[in-house]
Amino acid sequence: MKKQTILLSALALTMLASCEKEVITSPTETKEAQITMQLGQYGETKGVGGATTNNTQVAVGLSFNVESLGADASSLGSEKMDFTRVGTTSVYTATAEVNVDATKVKLIGNYDGMKVGDITLSSNINTRQGDATKAVVLVSGEGVISKSDPKAPTAAVSVKPDMARIEIVGTNTGDNFKNIKNVLIKAIYLNNIKLNRTDTELSTTKSKENFALDYAPKGVKYSLVDNNTTAGWQIVDESSVRLDNVFGEDQAVGYNIFPQTGGDNTDNHPHINIEISYDISEDGTTFVSKSGFINIKAFKTVPATYVTKFDAGNVYSFSVTDISNLIVDPNTPVSPEPEPDLGSVTITCTVTKWTVVTVTPEA
Repeated sequence: MKKQTILLSALALTMLASCEKEVITSPTETKEAQITMQLGQYGETKGVGGATTNNTQVAVGLSFNVESLGADASSLGSEKMDFTRVGTTSVYTATAEVNVDATKVKLIGNYDGMKVGDITLSSNINTRQGDATKAVVLVSGEGVISKSDPKAPTAAVSVKPDMARIEIVGTNTGDNFKNIKNVLIKAIYLNNIKLNRTDTELSTTKSKENFALDYAPKGVKYSLVDNNTTAGWQIVDESSVRLDNVFGEDQAVGYNIFPQTGGDNTDNHPHINIEISYDISEDGTTFVSKSGFINIKAFKTVPATYVTKFDAGNVYSFSVTDISNLIVDPNTPVSPEPEPDLGSVTITCTVTKWTVVTVTPEA
């Protein structure tokens, strides 16, 4: 079999230590080509970590899946390749084999089956959550193979994230309150999303009973909850004073999601169910303890344009300030059960792009 070596150059992120080259398929002739890969906009992963707007650390694994694509976009074979850094530059190289009949090459980073610590990445959304230094978000890109020099074909590929992110930033600023105190966020749940990348139906959990099952350590949404029910995250103290940096200085809670296009129907959008407890007073003197859920089912951007789709590479963020303001608004429905059919709220969010930074990720 005639072989063709492909040189892969990666511009951008520091990458994880990786495994040996693994040829998945190479059934026909392969040929050398030089591929330049540039990682596009990216972002950090889920967990209580640095807010995307303040700290955009992200990692991608050193190993990439290199797939040969025919003119009809069919797969003509693929192999996993490891990258080696060139000196102290941001360029990484590898040797690969691409089918001679290929017109494009597709590169996939953080691919299904890759091990990241104790996680095996897959098409399931739970495996795509983690700390900022873990390489868990799928990235991919395609490039046309140029054969202007038959002996040294080339391709340029820009690799970008295939997921979006929803984030709650821990800042809590504004005037203090008079009629509310002891406000706690007890848990945050991501709901109404694709559990698997190719799903055509969204997974929606309703009722406390089902939440206890689905968001349990062995439930179908085990990674889609930040649960602090023991102590809670306090956002307004016993003196009705707002508390800032709720999750820690410059910290946020966020979740990576597969892209969703819902149009104007919020039943097709990601939902955030926030469990809270608080003391409230009508006269500013006598307080009554209450608890329940604020259910966010719609997002608006500034200036008040509804979000109709959640695109890969975008971060949709709002802050604890917005949650505090919702709680004191008498028009805000606080439901005894999560995900009610009636009684949801709209939150104003900021849409930003994930940005590439260089980090040293941990395996």
